[in-house]
Amino acid sequence: MRNRLTILAMLAVWQCQAQISEGGLPPSFQPQWEAFLAGKMPATQALPVIDADKELLDDSQNPGQNRFAAPVQTDISLKNAGTWHTLPNGDRVWMCAVRSAGALGLTLIFDEFRLPQGARFYAYGANQQVLGAYTDQSCLASGRFLIGVIPGETAFLELLEPAAVSGQSKVVTRRVDVAYDKNSLSGAEDFGDGLPCNVNVNCPTGANWQTEKKGIARILMVFSNGEGWCSGSLIANTSSTFEPYFLTAHHCQLIGTNPDFDLWRFDFDYESANCNNPVLEPTPKSVLGSERVSFRAETDFMLLKLNPIPVNYDVYFNGWNRNDNQTTIPPNTVYIHHPSGDIKKISVDTQQATIHPTTLNWGGIFGISPANSHWKTVTDIGVFQPGSSGSPLFDPNKRIM
Repeated sequence: MRNRLTILAMLAVWQCQAQISEGGLPPSFQPQWEAFLAGKMPATQALPVIDADKELLDDSQNPGQNRFAAPVQTDISLKNAGTWHTLPNGDRVWMCAVRSAGALGLTLIFDEFRLPQGARFYAYGANQQVLGAYTDQSCLASGRFLIGVIPGETAFLELLEPAAVSGQSKVVTRRVDVAYDKNSLSGAEDFGDGLPCNVNVNCPTGANWQTEKKGIARILMVFSNGEGWCSGSLIANTSSTFEPYFLTAHHCQLIGTNPDFDLWRFDFDYESANCNNPVLEPTPKSVLGSERVSFRAETDFMLLKLNPIPVNYDVYFNGWNRNDNQTTIPPNTVYIHHPSGDIKKISVDTQQATIHPTTLNWGGIFGISPANSHWKTVTDIGVFQPGSSGSPLFDPNKRIM
């Protein structure tokens, strides 16, 4: 008989770096520089155009493929693109615009992203919803970085470099991922793309899950052939330490080719403020980068270890229960997830779960799972969509099953 172990959950108490976004406005948005920089954004630099029909056909011929974006090659740096402008106070501003005609959204992947202390980098789309400011505290030791998804076909970039550190920034991108899936509801298969029958986690259904939801994150997964969405949860360990272990599904790493775990991004707190769907997209608390620790295809689990998480993210490590006693099957179950990369939702099966008694043939690259290896549930409240994959299944004691 397997060991039976029940783990309680833990709150995080450390402080360190992640993909820290400090907020604020780009120089051209700020009142003191708005007039000076007006009209100085250079003409857009053309990126290759994605053939959406070709990409969708390719997805259809690869069962299980669940991308929403595909890569195009480019060569953009502070030296060969955009324009520099010196402000009256001596600081410099770099402005650049890139466009892929017909794109639903753009993700910029940087080979080199190094900012000196005091520099601030921003990105935004036509809707002027700003990502950033990214600073020296946002940079990774590897020098790599990722920004997006920026809605629409054009991304605007601005870098403020103080006079004291002039010329010390290094920004180079040779790849931009272009969102092409026009079958999505509102664009780049993320904000607003969950089906209407989904339930926001801050609706009454989620009232008793306000602590556990803090451990759930949306995953923006980067592959050599594009990007996809999954869900998952921080998970407690038996040593009662705060190692940032993260549980998701094995099959998430299969929905594209050659997963680049260094650039996988984990978006915590990506949710509505209340039960209503917001008009403006909420700003998540993101962690960029992870390493794969272990996985098993038959039971469809994958354990990752994230880069350090700042204490002010207020995350939660969900507990778990590996009791295999079939006489104590939970009477109801709950999922907390990000369908199609949308804001955080909650789904409930009010009936008793069952253990699937026979083998499961998932088809194609997903293989076969043995009998008695999976729970079977049917949700009564909310649904489950692509992008929900990897989310935890909770028992009534609020532990991952």
